[in-house]
Amino acid sequence: MINPIQHWRLTKNRYQLEGTQCMSCSKIYYPNMFLCTCGSRDFSPKKLIGKGKIVSFTEVFTSSRAFENMVPYCLALIELEQGPIILTQMADVHIQELFIGQPVRAVFRRYCTDGPDGLIYYGIKFVPDFINY
Repeated sequence: MINPIQHWRLTKNRYQLEGTQCMSCSKIYYPNMFLCTCGSRDFSPKKLIGKGKIVSFTEVFTSSRAFENMVPYCLALIELEQGPIILTQMADVHIQELFIGQPVRAVFRRYCTDGPDGLIYYGIKFVPDFINY
């Protein structure tokens, strides 16, 4: 039996921006899809580039317990260059710095922790493309 920690770490799209591509019509999905709009069930893994633009965004002030130490934080709908639109947390930015159509890119960041002495969970978030590290 896989414990929750192993499940988190074994889920590829938590650490890599990986979706699926329909082998029949080439449509790309994220997260993974098992039935394409064309009716096909034949998919292959597809690594996504991690670049896109903001379609919409909002600021979260009330959150689940796992994210309560991060409020306020920004969530955005990102249209990836390869097609899929995903909901993701923005990192290293204030809402006043965001705008519709803004270029963004994927980064690896901390999601949450299991209490003050617990495990730290990491994954993909997005930042405006103007931020340099």
